Amino acid sequence: MFYSNATKHRSCNECPTASRYRLLIALTTCEQKKQELDELSKKLVQGIKGYLESDNFKELLNNMNKFHSYSLQNCLLIGLQCPNASLVTTYPKWRKLNKQVKKGEHGIKIFVPIRKVLNIETRQKDENGNVLKDEFGNEIVHTEQKTYVNFKIGHVFDVSQTEQMEGKEEVILSPVKMLKEDVDNFDTMFNILKSVSPVEIRIEKIENPANGYYSDLEKLIVVDEGMSPSQTIKTTIHEIAHSILHKDGNKEYSRNVKELQAESVAYIVCQHLGIETSDYSFGYVGTWMEQEEQLLENLKVIKNCSSYIVDRIDSQLKNLH
Repeated sequence: MFYSNATKHRSCNECPTASRYRLLIALTTCEQKKQELDELSKKLVQGIKGYLESDNFKELLNNMNKFHSYSLQNCLLIGLQCPNASLVTTYPKWRKLNKQVKKGEHGIKIFVPIRKVLNIETRQKDENGNVLKDEFGNEIVHTEQKTYVNFKIGHVFDVSQTEQMEGKEEVILSPVKMLKEDVDNFDTMFNILKSVSPVEIRIEKIENPANGYYSDLEKLIVVDEGMSPSQTIKTTIHEIAHSILHKDGNKEYSRNVKELQAESVAYIVCQHLGIETSDYSFGYVGTWMEQEEQLLENLKVIKNCSSYIVDRIDSQLKNLH
């Protein structure tokens, strides 16, 4: 995403080199590396396709279908009243999702449209303004339905204001699972990513639900503190991809495509480093991808960017010897 956060981590192994990375088990040739990236690209497509067809993803979409789609105006209202809101819906719909609004929580005010349909009758007239009549002498009347919209104040609640209902099955609300694994030589790898990145990288507390963000204006990547080593590395690579592909106000791609590209690059680079992100990346890309062809159309961009990052990481790792 263009927004995210991360914390400082101690290295899981204080060894001064990155020798324990699978990447360094054998230094690959350019041809081997190209073949590896091609295979990882194929795995990405197959993995996401399989995820989208899985029962878990269908369950997620069915649940998400129960939520409102909010107007820009209401999105601004929600953001002003609850800046950290991530998933909101009404009290009754939270109960349908087996969640109870916590006692004492106040609803977030939004505008709720009230649509009223009226039948508007108009009498047909000739060019002189005379009302036309049918063969029986009745005035010819044209009836048209018109919809008028007024608004009332309604209330929604963020997921952070709810709790799981006792005795009820927990419903899937998120397509991604945060990565929890350790990473060997975390400090070494994170420093390499900082040297590879075209912009400054900081680890700071982010007050919204994002894991990290790239600011094109500030030429800065911020990664949320407190995440696991693997999530931090994955998020950093994701934001580096944004800084390479979507810099200088690049408007060539929609937000959906930008997120699809960045997370796909992160998946391929992490696979190269031996960091498994399938559970996170497949779900993340799936929520931004409109159709499978969209991924295939962007595969060249994804491969070129992931190859660019991998080459520079490899070069840095070789310099450690």
